[in-house]
Amino acid sequence: MPSRRRKREIEAATAASHAGQLEREAERALGQTKAHEQEAQLLLEQTQSNERETHQVRQGAIQLLAQTQASERKAQQLVAQTLLHEQDAQRLLELTHVHEQEAARITPRPD
Repeated sequence: MPSRRRKREIEAATAASHAGQLEREAERALGQTKAHEQEAQLLLEQTQSNERETHQVRQGAIQLLAQTQASERKAQQLVAQTLLHEQDAQRLLELTHVHEQEAARITPRPD
C-alpha cells in the first residue's frame, strides 16, 4: 500500500496533468473563439456592404419609378394630342368634302 506521501505525489501529478489538459482545452477554446470573432467581423462587414448596396438599388428603383411615371404622363399627353389631331383631320376632311361639293355645284359643266 502506497504511503501517504506517495499518494499525495500521485494526486499532485494527476492534478497537474489534469490542469495541463484543462489549459490546453482552454487555449483551443480561445483559438476557436478568436476564429469565431473574425468570422463574425467578416459577416458584419458583408452585412454592412449588402445594406449599402440595397440602399443604392432602392434609390435607383425610386428614380426609375419617377422616370416611368413621367414617361406615362408624357405618353398620355401625346395620346390626347393625337386624338385632337385626328379630330382636326376629320374636320378638315369634312370641310374638304363640303368644298368639293360646293366647287362641283358652282363649276359650270361642259355641255
